[in-house]
Amino acid sequence: AITRINTDSIGREAINGDSTNAQFSSDGSKVVFTSTATNLVAGDTNGFNDIFVKDLVTGALTRVSTNAAGFEGLSASDRVAEFSNDGTKVIFHSDSSNLVNGDTNAMRDIFVKTIASNARIVDNPNLTTQSVKGTFSFTDNDAGDTHAVSIDSDAHYGALAFNVTEPGIGGAGKVSYTYTVDNAQIHNLALDAVAHDTFHVTLSDGHGGTVTQDLTFDLLHPTSMIA
Repeated sequence: AITRINTDSIGREAINGDSTNAQFSSDGSKVVFTSTATNLVAGDTNGFNDIFVKDLVTGALTRVSTNAAGFEGLSASDRVAEFSNDGTKVIFHSDSSNLVNGDTNAMRDIFVKTIASNARIVDNPNLTTQSVKGTFSFTDNDAGDTHAVSIDSDAHYGALAFNVTEPGIGGAGKVSYTYTVDNAQIHNLALDAVAHDTFHVTLSDGHGGTVTQDLTFDLLHPTSMIA
């Protein structure tokens, strides 16, 4: 099998720029590369090299050379970028001065960007509902604590169900979740639209201690189904 990597999140090819210097993450699930193409993600108007990460499991494409709020760099980002050992971060060079506050040295700087990896669900008229499963971990060394999960009260396309595995020896626990959405919710999106269904999840230990985790599910209604 062969797969073209330098495509957008629904498989459309880059049409106006070269893509180069691809590297795998250590687990082989992602590829980082550089491209001057402007149609791989929405809002790419800077006219410079950008750094992208393609998730080979979900097909999602993320532009890495942006600031924390997602605004694009205003100058070129280096043609060579690398993953951290665990594949959750990318290190790269950039001439952009707007990626962080206080960047006034007018020099090329080195940046590390944490990658958000969202589950992707694509419209499938043959299905009534669709679901994805996942987990996240937590640590609590207080034996006997019982943990509960709550989510925000915002309106959502789908629903989340949780199961908590309480910490054992060493204090490591796990939250398993299942996201379920009616396919009609996806099919009713505008063509080529992507809806981001984000849940703000809070895990409580019952004694005032909490941790939070954002879970985002990308819903896509492509013009055509592309593998």
